Amino acid sequence: MENFKGGKSGLKQALSDWKIWWLALAMTSLRLCLSFSSFFPTISATLGYNSTVSLLLCVPPWLFATYAAFEMSRRSDRAGERFGHITISLIVGILGFLMAMATMNTVVRYISMFLMAQMNTGFIIFTVWVSNSTSASKSSKQAVALAFINAFSTLGPIIGS
Repeated sequence: MENFKGGKSGLKQALSDWKIWWLALAMTSLRLCLSFSSFFPTISATLGYNSTVSLLLCVPPWLFATYAAFEMSRRSDRAGERFGHITISLIVGILGFLMAMATMNTVVRYISMFLMAQMNTGFIIFTVWVSNSTSASKSSKQAVALAFINAFSTLGPIIGS
């Protein structure tokens, strides 16, 4: 902490670092991919049930996704490996999208909703990866970088909607 510089130097350092910009673009892309969650009730409505049942059918995929996120995050942390865990969860989500596009079968589409929700696990692990990647500086640059990456990435859901 002896070389801690506050004020505008952290802002200048963070915004002039190309790696911070790449991490911000990557997180924005991930959040863009996750914008489907805003339309999850609409996806559920395509199963053919009334609105109350359709909304209730949204709960189990997200409960399962929460459990999977805890398990994958724990496994990723123990292994000290992030990329593979992020990639696996994104591939599972893509499989869910492909299944939903390929058929109107109610059972297959409902299973696809469980798979789609797994993409959030990749986002959670990527957020940890970003935090760990910027923590080496231990300065105001780290604080600005994390804030900038998080704020910039909110453009993803805006674009997705």
